Amino acid sequence: MDKISDCPQATTNFNVYTQSKEMNILHYTGMPYTTKYGGIEKWFVEFGKIAQNKNHNVYLAYTETVPDIPEIVNDYKQSNIEVIIIPEKDNNQLLSVIDKYKIDIFISHFPEPYTIPLFVAKNTKCKVFSFFHCYNYYSQLSWIKNFK
Repeated sequence: MDKISDCPQATTNFNVYTQSKEMNILHYTGMPYTTKYGGIEKWFVEFGKIAQNKNHNVYLAYTETVPDIPEIVNDYKQSNIEVIIIPEKDNNQLLSVIDKYKIDIFISHFPEPYTIPLFVAKNTKCKVFSFFHCYNYYSQLSWIKNFK
């Protein structure tokens, strides 16, 4: 699944929450950087194209450095995705970014464990989504078994 349209639930949820006005959307990857143009990067580009057609602004946060792979950088720019850095475990910086860019929707990827999405939900007015892209990895963690 490289495209949002390949996942009907994600498409439906995005359409429901973004149909009424221009929105500012922050994808928090939890990743320090990207090393390749993989599935998640293609998904971000597809998401950015859909959001751009709806006049939404998309921000993509890494924790250490912006991508330096020319194809990714170019595709992010063409999809109107602004890449920003939010240092890991710097909750003040995270809140500052949410405030500065007036974020309406916060989407976390690879949350470890649920601390960032819960923190954002409790401390902002953002609508929060969390995507688990590596379910096999997360199903092995002890905390997830106790979270059901």
